[in-house]
Amino acid sequence: MKSSMFGAAPLHWANLLLLLALAFPAIAHAEGRCPAGQYPIGDQGVGGCAPIPGAGGSPREQEPAGQWHKTWGAIASSGATADAGVAVNRPSKESAEKFALSDCSRRGAPDCKVIFTYRNQCVAWMVPSSKDGTSRSGLGSAKDPEEARIVAQQGCVDTGGKACQVVYEDCTKPVYEAF
Repeated sequence: MKSSMFGAAPLHWANLLLLLALAFPAIAHAEGRCPAGQYPIGDQGVGGCAPIPGAGGSPREQEPAGQWHKTWGAIASSGATADAGVAVNRPSKESAEKFALSDCSRRGAPDCKVIFTYRNQCVAWMVPSSKDGTSRSGLGSAKDPEEARIVAQQGCVDTGGKACQVVYEDCTKPVYEAF
């Protein structure tokens, strides 16, 4: 028996093919008859391909699952009666203003006017405790209620030395519409 250069036993062609197959892994192909990113569906002569969930494609190829809509809020006030009306989470500025005016006048105020509108934000309205003619209220809007209160406090002046009080605060929130 002749010895090979790799040791005492001769190297057979079957062993060589096995070593080559293990050394070079096979290239992966798409699932069955379908293109990459899809898998076969159907049975007994009726077949097709369906996308593999999460397998992707470019973001442009994927349809959005829905859309966010920003919402509006408004505050209306009466100078004659000190009545007020508010609107929150309305689909448009006009809708928010109309609702706030209606809310203000439903108490009988004859002169309601929109004094503030905001979109996708929080609002705070502070009024002075003193009722003299030189005190004034403050309105503020920001991304969260705490910041809105700070802005409103900066605009509120109570000449009687008392603190301004929050009479209204709220936040409009975006609304998700699923397709």
